[in-house]
Amino acid sequence: MNFRACARLNRDTKSSHENNGIIGTVNLAELPAGTTINGRYELRTALGVGASGAVYTATDRHLGRQVAVKILSPSDHAPGTPWQEAHLLAELESRFLLPVINADVVLESDLRYIVTPVMAGGDLEGLAAAGGISIGTAVGYIEQAAAGLDRIHRAGMVHRDVKPGNILVDTGQIVLADLGLCSLLDVNGAAPANGSFCTVAPEVLRSENAYCSTLSDVYSLAATACYLISGEYPVDHRLERSAQRDRIARGEIRQLRDLAPHASGAVERVVRKSLSLDPFRRHADPTAFSNALVVAIRDSRDWRRVFHDGHARCYEGENWGARKGVVVCAVTDALGLYNMQVTHTATGRQVRGFRPIAVPPQNLEIELRTVISKLS
Repeated sequence: MNFRACARLNRDTKSSHENNGIIGTVNLAELPAGTTINGRYELRTALGVGASGAVYTATDRHLGRQVAVKILSPSDHAPGTPWQEAHLLAELESRFLLPVINADVVLESDLRYIVTPVMAGGDLEGLAAAGGISIGTAVGYIEQAAAGLDRIHRAGMVHRDVKPGNILVDTGQIVLADLGLCSLLDVNGAAPANGSFCTVAPEVLRSENAYCSTLSDVYSLAATACYLISGEYPVDHRLERSAQRDRIARGEIRQLRDLAPHASGAVERVVRKSLSLDPFRRHADPTAFSNALVVAIRDSRDWRRVFHDGHARCYEGENWGARKGVVVCAVTDALGLYNMQVTHTATGRQVRGFRPIAVPPQNLEIELRTVISKLS
């Protein structure tokens, strides 16, 4: 569970507790390798930190296997709810939600921890950081995440922090994690506002009457889809937080095809619908959104961004039926123009009907979209 680029609205991971010999002010994100919890779980590598705690890989000395240990932030230990996330993980059993192995209290402290499997592929934020992943793969992951999210919604709750960093992957299978911020919906279908700037819905950021709903989760899932396809969030996470907040609240988000010219107009329309400022103009639920994405990519070539030395932008289209794989690349010349070439992936030969052309910088996105659309 990584939180490199996608910061939560509020985060506090420091506390004063005794932890197996570590006394005083403890930063849960900086426990040294070798720290052992209850004589059983030997911490190895920090995986990440979020509002609800810090996560480490660890060795289970009793069973001789690798696990993930999440040490919960003391701020989560409200009376009556110390095990909320563990209970939710156990009760909301789904192949698309992270399973719980164990939950306990660190001896001689009030720090609590949850043990889950290690997802060897990391999280989707890291996986898609370099320009996104293939559109087909992204849609497959969104389908799985939607199934897990629907399971939460059927239980009368909302996740409130759907984002790439909270979706873990292992050999093509993903699970939705970090259920510590799940909240029950009231009779009006609303829950207290919460989330992360990169994927938070506009209604969550209101100065008055802010709230989360199932449609807020749908927005966050669509923002996640945008990131998986392009490697960028709808609002640039590098902006100052105040600027991000203002743009999200006003619905001033970037167009998917400006970020990912290899995405089709159909895919952009589906994502844009669930990123609507008005919650009731979004897809009705996560599965409706993911189904619409599946339809949008049907009968079309799968594309992904690739990186070639010396090339400014490159996109690769997979084999599609009888059509061979192709690569579209733009290379900057001495005059500052982009020389665009279309070649066969396997041979490097020019694709018939697509001669190299020189494109001025201001027309690059349009030309990329045009050429890729013709090849799709």
